[in-house]
Amino acid sequence: MKRYTQKQIAEASGTYKTAVYRYMKRNSIEPVSIQGKTLYYSEKVAIKAIEELKTDTCNDTTDTTKNTKKVVNSADNELVTMLKEQLKYERQNNERLHNELEQAHKLIDQQQQLNLTTAHLLENHQKEVSQEHSNVQKNTQTENDTVKTNEGSSENKKQTKSFWSRIFKS
Repeated sequence: MKRYTQKQIAEASGTYKTAVYRYMKRNSIEPVSIQGKTLYYSEKVAIKAIEELKTDTCNDTTDTTKNTKKVVNSADNELVTMLKEQLKYERQNNERLHNELEQAHKLIDQQQQLNLTTAHLLENHQKEVSQEHSNVQKNTQTENDTVKTNEGSSENKKQTKSFWSRIFKS
């Protein structure tokens, strides 16, 4: 009679040693012998355990696959929902930024128009001031010339009077 360890049963069934341990404990199967810490089971018990563990492994794998698919589908749905919400938020944010940009363009256009108008007004004002300045200078020059002419003629009168007064002594 051949004896099998939990490790050998696990390898033959394609499971883990802990699964074999749980199976033996759940079914209250006692080892045929114990050497140190190693538990040995009979060939009959080992074959039965291998068959049941393979079946359980297949069922567990199928269940695990189904559960995994459910979890993946659930996670995918959550991710899709989250991405849709993010997309909606980004679109709203994009629309808000677009409106702000349009408003900024309008304000810039208005500012440029004001600057142009101000530049024209300033230029016109400068022309008026320079014309007034040149007119003032011309008027001042004319007044100076007039004053000089008047001064010159009164001096001439004085000299003329003095000359005639000298001659006629009147």
